[in-house]
Amino acid sequence: MLGQSKKSGKFAISVKRLLKLKIIRYLFSGGISYLVDLLSFLFLHDIVKSPLPISVGISFILGLSFSFLVNKTFVFAANDNARFKTSYQIILFITLVMFNLVFTYMLVKLLLETGAPSFVAKTVPTICITLWNFLLYKNIIFKNNN
Repeated sequence: MLGQSKKSGKFAISVKRLLKLKIIRYLFSGGISYLVDLLSFLFLHDIVKSPLPISVGISFILGLSFSFLVNKTFVFAANDNARFKTSYQIILFITLVMFNLVFTYMLVKLLLETGAPSFVAKTVPTICITLWNFLLYKNIIFKNNN
């Protein structure tokens, strides 16, 4: 039992150390944001049978709204020292969301038309967006003045 406690303690320390890395926090929060996006998309598109623009639009906005809150507070800890005030961060974020939404819709539509399953059609654009969003969040939108 005592040996297991030491292992558990080492694991907890390792997890804490990993969570100090922005990229790990970003990927973790992105995974949760993706689940919000994906599950709402699958629910709307495959169960409710909503039209594709509505399914993609609503699920995308839900996922990214959750993402904004988590990235601002947990991942990048943008605070009063941030390069931009919250209102300007929201404007930058919404601009990025609009671009990402058009990109996502076009790619999901293309992939579905070529016979890809809904899961694949939704995952491919999400991977692309994940990469460029991290760079933009870190270096522009949520950058703190240090």
